[in-house]
Amino acid sequence: MNLPDEQHLLAAIELARRSRGNGNHPFGALLVDAAGEIVLEAENTVLTESDCTNHAELNLVRAANRRFDEASLVGCTLYASTEPCAM
Repeated sequence: MNLPDEQHLLAAIELARRSRGNGNHPFGALLVDAAGEIVLEAENTVLTESDCTNHAELNLVRAANRRFDEASLVGCTLYASTEPCAM
């Protein structure tokens, strides 16, 4: 693992802390573009939005789909505070 990967994973863990502070399960995810810049963040919102599908990485994918076109997502990386759910 290189330093940028470690920094992005630590940022995802910080999002998980924020998620817990907001009353949800402690999971966070972020999207990093090909240049290494964070372009989107998401928290778990299962409890506060009463939706068992609102895992952090799924919230991130939904938001990315609304915000970016397919070409913009080429080369992006999703980082999650834990292993992403297979749901």
